[in-house]
Amino acid sequence: MRGSPGGMPAVLKVEIVRRTAVLVYQQADDMLRITVAGPRLISACVKAIEQGVRIPEPGGTGVLEVQSSATFEANVALVLRFLVDHDLGGGRWVELFAEKYRIVTQLEPRATLAQLEVELELALDAAPDCKIIQAIPSDTEAGSAVPPLRIVALEVIADSEAQPNAAACVLMVQGERLPRARAVWLRRETATAEHQDPSTEWDQVTVEVFDPNQAEAAQVFVAWDEEVLVQHLGETLELFDADIILTYDLPETLQRLLGKKAVAKAGSALARGLCRRLTSELKMTAKSNEVSGFAGRLGFDLQKQVEKDHRLTDYSLGSLSEHFCQAPLPELREAALAQLLLERPRAFAQHVLRQAEASLRIFDSLAFLYNFVEMARVTGVPMGYLLERGQAVKVQTQLLQEARRRGFVLPSQRPGTGEETSFEGATVLEPVTGFYREPVAVLDFASLYPSIMMAHNLCYSTLLTPGRELRPECPAHTVSPPASASAEQAACFVSASVRKGLLPSILERLIGARKAAKLQLAKCKPGEDTQRKVLHGRQLALKLSANSVYGFTGAMNGPLPCLELAGAVTAYGREMIQATKKKIETHFVKANGYSHDAEVVYGDTAYALMP
Repeated sequence: MRGSPGGMPAVLKVEIVRRTAVLVYQQADDMLRITVAGPRLISACVKAIEQGVRIPEPGGTGVLEVQSSATFEANVALVLRFLVDHDLGGGRWVELFAEKYRIVTQLEPRATLAQLEVELELALDAAPDCKIIQAIPSDTEAGSAVPPLRIVALEVIADSEAQPNAAACVLMVQGERLPRARAVWLRRETATAEHQDPSTEWDQVTVEVFDPNQAEAAQVFVAWDEEVLVQHLGETLELFDADIILTYDLPETLQRLLGKKAVAKAGSALARGLCRRLTSELKMTAKSNEVSGFAGRLGFDLQKQVEKDHRLTDYSLGSLSEHFCQAPLPELREAALAQLLLERPRAFAQHVLRQAEASLRIFDSLAFLYNFVEMARVTGVPMGYLLERGQAVKVQTQLLQEARRRGFVLPSQRPGTGEETSFEGATVLEPVTGFYREPVAVLDFASLYPSIMMAHNLCYSTLLTPGRELRPECPAHTVSPPASASAEQAACFVSASVRKGLLPSILERLIGARKAAKLQLAKCKPGEDTQRKVLHGRQLALKLSANSVYGFTGAMNGPLPCLELAGAVTAYGREMIQATKKKIETHFVKANGYSHDAEVVYGDTAYALMP
């Protein structure tokens, strides 16, 4: 691979490192770590390695023939690669070391609209102890603090032709009791002196100077053209400088703002209001309504997140407001809205503003900010990934972090699982149907699958290849129950004394951290509401992360499926539910002095029920 003539070479650095492949139990080996000049060169580099490459020896004495070889971690997203390599993570505070950074002034060419823009130089040959940037531990007072993020609740109403008819936005800063600013925009073809107030001129909204003990009065702006309305809205959003743009329905809101072209060009008022990167162009795909270009700000789709976390019969904004905040919100049809705008514009403006405020109240009531910040801190992924992607990337990032600490590498290619390969899932005991007048006891397993993986050291890195357990030199290991009734042989895993698995290490840290968070939560004093929300969000994130590890191993479409590993976990689970049923029905009986013979009326790998 060569770079452009006279330019930077494509390959910047090649070094020999000692690493261990994470799939199946094996020893460390020498590998080549190749650093290229940019992310676009990675695929070409991977292709060359997997097809074989010739490397000139130093001094021109010959050519080294490198056969085709597997690659590792070439498919990791660039942002995750940076976070993992520098031991950083989403939602975390960082500190920059003195004389290792430079602040870009407002007079210099800037790449973003951020209030503070700095430049760092991360040299490839920097010594390991040369610190430039590091994350503050999340379990410290400084590291666990919730940042004063700026949240703008945005509501846009369109007419019958899908043109913006009105808009409202409310600026809230985390940690403050009242909004910093509120503004409403109306589009009217005609205006009378009764409705045209001199205070509604097109000037910027005051944001920074406000009384924290007094609610800011909403400013109302009137426009006769939708383009002017959208432009001034974009300028105001840039002034508000939101970290999170909160909407009830993000795709629909942006579709109304972007118009038929479904694009906001880089440098335009709307693009600057929605993105912090100056070169970003906001686009929306017509088929999937997916938005790209949200750089530097987080677009939060309230309806989508509530649908993901809560099972309700109605997800309209009014229903959500009444359900979560006990605050009814009138919902008006399009014809009623048009008539209200024409006859009572101030009442119409108040209605639009209330919708934006309702989104903000629901967002706060469900503690979305605390939960998402803590989930990002626990898993290490950027907060945007929590909105855009599923569970797999969270486990993958934690696995990458643990692998880096212990000298392991993950494969670039997904391992083959075979079309006919399958494993038996969790056990569900046939329920004894009926109406039970007496209370039914529930015996709940505490983190069953995570506990199984820790107790039996189940991991990719501890799995023995089939037949290796028969060799005399095979290390100490355990044999799991068969993954299914038709399985010819069970999977074997080396003992923790030989090698502690990566997944058990991750799970131990998550479960231990959750116990500590719950202990701190119990010690919270009255009035420490913020600390209580932070700790609750943390323990919830730790619980969800631990419970996601097993699913990651068995997800056939995931980045690292392993049926032997997933099958071993469920096999141990089946044994435990059967053993629990037997123990209950043999111990809690009249012969042992109990008043009744216990019977398990239902059970699965989550809990067992007994009358």
